[in-house]
Amino acid sequence: MVERFHGMEEVSGSTPLRSTRKIFTNLMNSLNSIQSPEEGRTEEPVSLISSPRVVEFIESRGIQPEDIPLVEQAIELPRQIFIENHNTASLQRERLEVYLQQRIKVLTEGDRQGVQVLNARQALDLQYSQIMLAMTQKYDWTVAWNLNSVMEKVAPESF
Repeated sequence: MVERFHGMEEVSGSTPLRSTRKIFTNLMNSLNSIQSPEEGRTEEPVSLISSPRVVEFIESRGIQPEDIPLVEQAIELPRQIFIENHNTASLQRERLEVYLQQRIKVLTEGDRQGVQVLNARQALDLQYSQIMLAMTQKYDWTVAWNLNSVMEKVAPESF
């Protein structure tokens, strides 16, 4: 008896294609885990600034070379910051610059005695706001919005 399976034929009594595929996958995974002496060398970690999404953002939005450090600073922030601010630019739009200025003011004012104590989370919010404000002032709110979207995908997970 012959059965069809994704355009291939399976003959009764032979090893089913699904089993063969599973065996092949396990074999390839085993081979990939074996390192040759050349593969054992540690390589420089690839910078996230050279990831295709970041490069496309820089090129398509015409980011100037002097603003690349802002993008690099954004990459260092945890992904969660960008996810939490996902709708900020799209909701604020043309008011984004004023919104970010007010946010920075609140974060930097300090308490009633003028003592400025930021916890780690507030420091990240301040850094995020400063980066986005700089991008908004130099370009416009849509560039900050695009930067946020790109960073949601490429920024590190850690908090």
